[in-house]
Order: sequence, then structure tokens, then C-alpha cells
Amino acid sequence: MVPVATYVFVDLETTGLPVEETNRTKITELSMVAVKREHLLRTLAGASPRVQNKLTLCFNPCRMIHPGSTATTGLCNDLLEHETKFDKNAFNTVNSFLNILTKPVCLIAQNGHNFDFPIIKNHLEKLSVQFTDDLLCADCLHAFYDILEKVKSSNTQVLEQKTSDLIKENSNIINPQLNEKNFDVDNQLSMQTINETTPKQQIIKSEIEKCLDDTNMFNINNQISMQKINETTPKQQQIKTDQTTRKLDRKKLSKVRRRFPWSGAKPKDSYKLKNIYERVLNRVGIEAHRAENDCTMALEISAALNNDFVKWVDENHCLFSDVKPMTIGVPLGE
Repeated sequence: MVPVATYVFVDLETTGLPVEETNRTKITELSMVAVKREHLLRTLAGASPRVQNKLTLCFNPCRMIHPGSTATTGLCNDLLEHETKFDKNAFNTVNSFLNILTKPVCLIAQNGHNFDFPIIKNHLEKLSVQFTDDLLCADCLHAFYDILEKVKSSNTQVLEQKTSDLIKENSNIINPQLNEKNFDVDNQLSMQTINETTPKQQIIKSEIEKCLDDTNMFNINNQISMQKINETTPKQQQIKTDQTTRKLDRKKLSKVRRRFPWSGAKPKDSYKLKNIYERVLNRVGIEAHRAENDCTMALEISAALNNDFVKWVDENHCLFSDVKPMTIGVPLGE
């Protein structure tokens, strides 16, 4: 697989939300900010690559803009009355911009698979035009979620280990008669001695470790019962592993199109672009819902997570040609 050479952060402002406009939504503003892979990797957290290629266009949507959209974006029909429509000339401008960039090129958008990409594809199909077949795309909402939740999980494990060590240390202090020989290099502890000396602390520790172990087994083995695997013969285990690998490969193909990055309960941390920006960069986000500003925030978050980000995109991008266009009666992302 050839690594992505150029990332094009793209953001749209529109006449409204597709769900409120029966998927007849039109683009009012489009912005693209392109940076090279090596520049992104060399950028320090909190900064932006010096070399950026930008394109921002506003359009007359020839459709009433929803009042809620005007309140959010600051764009109204009066302001856009004399702007160009999204026509073939506009397409040629955007397409030419993309074609001068170093390939492979990958479009990056926050919630792109459920908003930006299907809407752009819809506009192109109405004009009977298309971008080059090798254009890639990836959803940075999914990237940021996967990367940040992994970091959070690692931090939790470190904290749990420190807590466990502290419990051991406190047990020693509270029980000075406890023989130090019980703590050899292999941690071969006498469970009976520990439970007799510090029963509450050991029980709590055991329960914590049990929960952590169960959670890790669940994540690593994709909901496979470890007990069942251990009880099967080596041959059966190999067959099970191969089946699981194929299942994970199929999940990877569908992962880029899933509606939300998470499964089950919504995460505690907000994954709105501005909230991610403030959490990662530790500073107030710039004015949101101006297309170029949103591109800049996504870019600066990506720069702060650069090594993990480029790896994630290489592993999770898809062809833009595979994106399904926004269609009347079909929810976006399906």
C-alpha cells in the first residue's frame, strides 16, 4: 500500500441538515486546506505546517437557507445572491486544485462519511462529473476517536497499575510484621497471607484486576470467550483464529462507513470538532462553522496526533469513488 502523500482537509457549510431537508441540501461554502505528509509529521503539537495550499469558495445554493443554518454559519441568501452556483466551472476549479497536489491524495473531513462526502458526491453526480478514480477519503471523527480513546485506555491502565502498587506499599507499611520474603522477584505472593493481613485491600485489588482483564480480553479477542479458546484443541483454536481474522477484515471494510465511531453507549467526552480541539490543544477553539476555520482545527488536531493520525489514515481510508451520494429517502452513511 502506497502511503498517503497529501491530506486535504475539507469542510462544507450547507443550506441545512439533510435530515431536515429530505436530502435536498445544497452547498453554500466549501473549503480545502492541503498539506503534505512529511510536513504534517514534522509539525510540533500546537502548530500548523507552514506550507498549506488552500481553496475556499462560496456558492449561491438557489435554495432557501434554513434559519438555523444562517444562525450557525452566518451565511444567508442575501449574502450569496451574486455568488456562483456549484456548476461545472466550480467543479473544474476544485478538480484542478486537487490535481496539482502530490498523489496519493486523501480528503479528510470531520464526520465526512455521514455529511461532507455524500453531499459532494451528490453535487458531482448532478453535473455528471467525477474526481479522479485514485482520490481517497477518510473520516477524521473516527480517527480522533480511535486515537484518543486508545490513549485514554493506556492512561487508565497506568493509573490502575500505580493504584495496585500503592496498595502493596500501604500493606507493607500497615503490616510491618509481614515477611519481605513473600515479595520475591517473581511476585509469588502467598494469597493466604495477604488476605489475612489486608483482606479488604486485596479483595478490591483482585476485583479491579479481574474487571481490567475481562475488558482487555473482550477488546483484544473481539468478544471471544478466552475460556472457550483455552479449552479447545490447538487445531480448533487455529481455525477459530483464522475465522476471527477474516471477520475483522470484513469489519475493517465497513468501519469507514459506520455512522458513529463508537458502539454502544456514547462516550463521556464530546467529539464535536471544537471540543476535540480544545481538549487536545488545550486552548480555546477558533470560531467554528466557518469552513476554513473547521479545516484548520481538524488540521491542527491531526498535527498534534501526527504519527498516530497518518498511520490511522493509511489503514482506514477508502476510495472517494466508493462513497454513496446523498439520495432522497436514504439516510446519509447508509
